[in-house]
Amino acid sequence: MGAVMGLAPETGPRSFPTAQQTPGVLAQASRAPLARSSSPAPPTRDQTLALASPSRHTQRPRPRPAPADSTRVRDAPRRPPAASPDPRAARRPGRSELAPAVRPQPAKNHPRIGISGATAEMGADCRYELAQAAYVKLALHALKHPATAVNGLLVGRLVEPSSSPAVVSVIDAVPLSHHPHHLPLLPTLELALTLVEDHFATQGEGLAVVGYYHANPRCDDTDLPPVAKRVGDHIFRYFPRSAVLLVDNKKLEEAVKGKSRDPVAQLYTRDSSKSWRQAGSDGSSQLVLKEPSTNVVLADHVTTKKWEKIVDFDDHLDDISKDWLNPGLLD
Repeated sequence: MGAVMGLAPETGPRSFPTAQQTPGVLAQASRAPLARSSSPAPPTRDQTLALASPSRHTQRPRPRPAPADSTRVRDAPRRPPAASPDPRAARRPGRSELAPAVRPQPAKNHPRIGISGATAEMGADCRYELAQAAYVKLALHALKHPATAVNGLLVGRLVEPSSSPAVVSVIDAVPLSHHPHHLPLLPTLELALTLVEDHFATQGEGLAVVGYYHANPRCDDTDLPPVAKRVGDHIFRYFPRSAVLLVDNKKLEEAVKGKSRDPVAQLYTRDSSKSWRQAGSDGSSQLVLKEPSTNVVLADHVTTKKWEKIVDFDDHLDDISKDWLNPGLLD
């Protein structure tokens, strides 16, 4: 009875009372939970291996320390993260710092003619005088290559910029090409423009490239091709009163036979919508021949087969001994 109530244990082997000896105590002990033994049983082999290598799922995550003042951190406004310094920012300006795109404007002062861009807006208010040498050369160039498209440059100057209308005098023509695949090539055109400008600049007469001429291969084709418009736009940037002449093959045939004294070319000028339109459709004659007998002279040169001797820039590139200036052709 004293051992069960927690008194000092007795020496020797422990003896448990039977039910006849202490019936009330055993009944009370049967209703109470059994106490664990102070010396647990040794673990089995499987338990030993499980303890030696515990699974990662059995490991509890380490709790994170809470902030000192969680309410202040949660209620505080969030600041944007600081941008990392870019080493290229010092030499690369931002989009707002870049200069706005500037469209290329026509030259204010032509290097050869000295025309002001403010007074030379379009060629619609111009009158073009075609000299006999330029007129005969472009006609002979078209007659030499009747089956292919031909083109060339017009050289002249602005003689009366203050008059109304202004007068552009076309003094000479430089044949360029008779190969269709050479016509749209910009490097060939740039080379020809450079050579022509440099040559006529040394003469000291204020001559420069003022236009372009083109002839279609078909006799019934009277439309200005896109290549002629592109070349005309290129010349327009340097000479705002530039002109494009399209050879009319039917009129050329009549002029060679001596049946017409009208110009064999149609004049195209650039309007305010940046389009090339035929001038003179309203009855005005913006293209005039300086010499009234120019078609008669052209017929005489055709009779003597002068068209066989004309040289263009393509011929000069094939054989440099041929002069693209055609000196002595009309003598």
